[in-house]
Amino acid sequence: MIDPLILRRATIALVILLAGMVAWQVVKSTSEQPAASKEREPNVPELNLGSFAQPSFSSKSEDAADDARGELTLRVGKIGSAPRRDEITVLKSLPDSEREWTRAYTMAKANACRIVAPGASVSAPLSMARTGQHGELGRLSAITIGLEMASQGRQKLPAVTRQQVDQYFEDHRLSVQPQMFYDEQKRVYFGTDCAAAFFEIERPGYTIEPEPMINVAVSRFRTLGIVGMPEDSGVLLGRTLALMFAFEKSDDTVSGVADGGRQALELMLLHLPPESTADDFKIEVYITSDERASLHRLDLGNEAVNSPLPTISSEVRFDKMILMGMYPAEPVVTKIHFRSAGILSMEMITRLSRGTSERTAMSLTEILDEFGKLSMQSPIDTSPKYEDAEVAEAARRKYERLRAMREEVSRDDEISMPSMRPLMTGLDD
Repeated sequence: MIDPLILRRATIALVILLAGMVAWQVVKSTSEQPAASKEREPNVPELNLGSFAQPSFSSKSEDAADDARGELTLRVGKIGSAPRRDEITVLKSLPDSEREWTRAYTMAKANACRIVAPGASVSAPLSMARTGQHGELGRLSAITIGLEMASQGRQKLPAVTRQQVDQYFEDHRLSVQPQMFYDEQKRVYFGTDCAAAFFEIERPGYTIEPEPMINVAVSRFRTLGIVGMPEDSGVLLGRTLALMFAFEKSDDTVSGVADGGRQALELMLLHLPPESTADDFKIEVYITSDERASLHRLDLGNEAVNSPLPTISSEVRFDKMILMGMYPAEPVVTKIHFRSAGILSMEMITRLSRGTSERTAMSLTEILDEFGKLSMQSPIDTSPKYEDAEVAEAARRKYERLRAMREEVSRDDEISMPSMRPLMTGLDD
């Protein structure tokens, strides 16, 4: 049997021994801490409040260590949110064949237009641009899109559903809004982000949740990039944004209960005049028709988002009903209406962009600059302000054709029937 006194003394001795070992480790680590800190300084610099340290892991010299301890000022707010012109996707040239157009549209899937979240402002205020800085200006409404029910297929819908769809189309609009930026000289340029604000025409202040078919239509708007140009052209990059949209166009050669449709691709160009600045600019809109055969300069008319007449109106037919035959699905666009202020064939644009031995090639941005000047002149003006006689003659023929089309009773690219519902918003257009 062990004596309790001996056991107590052994326990006390063991505790004293452990305490001594711990104290020796603390003293040893304290004495070695400065040396360890010196070894870690090049790789783990000291962080000071209100600054970023800039470590360097590649150099072990004392000079590199001093450089690594250099400090950067801490910045708050939007940092790096505004891409510069050379950081935006550039479309160097327009595709030539139908296959290339389809491929370009497919490759742009990641740049599909997005729906603005419900409850957001439809017409958000633009940021204030300051000279010497570049940044994000904001999103601005370029066009508004309205829907109408096509005469084909109306009888397929129940009377109650038909009335509800007509009312829904009449009460709502879609605003396509590109993202805008400005540089150090306060010159405006486009980005590749595009948003779509869905709202009630009588309440144009805030966005609302759209129906699923609207989401599908918006996803078919895709940005291809800002239009490029020759490096020595002197034209500011970013003034023209190319978008494409696809829709199921009805085929007039097919008839029957289940009318067929096929995908059609059209091009939309958003353009800024050369004198555009963050303090004064206006977006011009160009759109192709007949599957990119002709390019139209749109007559934007009233620029208010809640204008009774939208910029573009689409006729829609529904070929499928779901939920016990009471809810329409799979919309098919049969026609697109818009007001054209000028027409130029895409063939002519292709010729101008390629150039000849007697004439230098023009960028698409330069062509749109001149197209805008021509569209503001009289169609019969024989001495336009454009130096190229070939383009002037082509424009004169196009405008004479446009004037003849306006004298016809019916047109596919003009909305002749105004909205029958009065606009009561309390806001001035």
